[in-house]
Amino acid sequence: MNFLVEVALRAIVVLGLAWLATALLRQSSADVRGRIWRNALAATAFLFLPVTVPDALRILTIAQDDPVRSS
Repeated sequence: MNFLVEVALRAIVVLGLAWLATALLRQSSADVRGRIWRNALAATAFLFLPVTVPDALRILTIAQDDPVRSS
């Protein structure tokens, strides 16, 4: 998927959650709601930073004999 499309979709989610939080906190102070919006906008700005995701890690398991049964 295109990088800008991915960022736009993630930004929609972040800003939608911020809108929901401010709607639920309608009776709280404007300072609290303003902090929610500022954090949401900062998170949206950080979405443009590329993050490398490592490949899946393989965890090898080695079957061991049970020391109690082998005696």
